[in-house]
Amino acid sequence: MKFTHILILLSAIAHSAEAAFTISGRVINATHDSSAVSSATVHLQSLTTADQMPFEVAETQTNRGGEFSFQISESDEATTFFAAIDFQGVRYFSNGIQQTERSIENLSLVVYDSTHSSAQVEAFMHHIIIDDFGETVQLRETRLLNNPGTKTITETFVDEHIGQALFKFHLPPGVVNFQPLSTRSNGEIVQHGHYAIDRGILLPGTKTISFGYELPIPQQHLALTFNAAHRTRTFDIFSSSESIIIESPQLTDYGPIDIQGKTFHRYGLPNVAAGSSISLSVRRVSKAAHEQSSTLAIILTAALLTVAVAVSLVRKEHRKPSQTAPDLTAKSRTKK
Repeated sequence: MKFTHILILLSAIAHSAEAAFTISGRVINATHDSSAVSSATVHLQSLTTADQMPFEVAETQTNRGGEFSFQISESDEATTFFAAIDFQGVRYFSNGIQQTERSIENLSLVVYDSTHSSAQVEAFMHHIIIDDFGETVQLRETRLLNNPGTKTITETFVDEHIGQALFKFHLPPGVVNFQPLSTRSNGEIVQHGHYAIDRGILLPGTKTISFGYELPIPQQHLALTFNAAHRTRTFDIFSSSESIIIESPQLTDYGPIDIQGKTFHRYGLPNVAAGSSISLSVRRVSKAAHEQSSTLAIILTAALLTVAVAVSLVRKEHRKPSQTAPDLTAKSRTKK
């Protein structure tokens, strides 16, 4: 009987060991040539399709080599695990881990030193899409910011001190229906007075900041000014509305382009310095007026081409050899 109990116990232990799932890895600091981060607290969190927030499973400390390890019991295959660490005011996460194997090894949890300086940040691009919404025009702004350094830039903004915000973008007066355009931006991008503020962090590399809003256009005309918060490689305005005409002496009219089967008119300016302002006017016209404007433009272009061809022919006549003149004179005398 005792022997049977021992067999059952050993079988249970063996099954438990077989069902155990091991996650091990290392915390490294990429700011300092991937050096080990020792004596740091690493959290193991789980998330299922039914969960709204990650669930804390366990925590451990890294050793002198920055290594950590977790051993967990059998779980649902739909459960995803994350290793997480709080470092210099920022929480970093590993990639998601699912229990498809007996163990996960060499998991890297990468962290960076933090800074409040955004001096090196530039915008690879700043795109604005303008659409006619009837009583309003809708603007959707998208910036692709680049942090070329090796430190995470953390925000210092508090509601009472807007001047401290590192990532603030000026909004035109009269903005209504402001909203972030990415679900990942919810809670990070907020409107504060005449500014859109990103309260998130900027890791080394790129980050997209996107938001939209509407502007009333009661007089069928808007004068807009956009300020470059950072050095911007390309600034572009796009519009797919035939009823909208955009004019600016600073922007080059690149004409129509096709984006995913939809035609947009593009206006742009390369290499915009930080602190620069770009002014433009948005004018709404009726479809008939827009067609008439397009027709006049075509007629004017055709007329200019005709004049150019005529001038070219006259110049060719003047360039003919001088011996043709006597022949013409002889013909004239014959008629007499």
